[in-house]
Amino acid sequence: MPVNNQFPSLEVAKALPLAGKLGGEPLAFPSATGSPRKSRYRCLVLPLLLFLTTGCATLGPQPCPPSVYPPAIYLQEVVEPKLRGKTNADLAAYVLELREALRQANADKRALKQFLDIS
Repeated sequence: MPVNNQFPSLEVAKALPLAGKLGGEPLAFPSATGSPRKSRYRCLVLPLLLFLTTGCATLGPQPCPPSVYPPAIYLQEVVEPKLRGKTNADLAAYVLELREALRQANADKRALKQFLDIS
């Protein structure tokens, strides 16, 4: 029987029924540290096991949605009008041409939004 919370002595261990089947030797428990050779293998095997268990954790390649491109007419640049003349009337005409170019650019943007269903 254990005395003062100690492990049983060798005589008590030999008296156990299982000890007779093993040739009278007490059961040997592996040490916590193990041999240096075994610990080296453990250091190699444990990361390998972790790698193998996480290798199939991804879902794999996901299908890409098909690319949709807007019509080429919406992607054309709006031509900037040039100032022709030197009078105030020419300047007023130039301002009106700039406004028309801006309206055309905004119309293209609205058409793109409708094409992509963003609005």
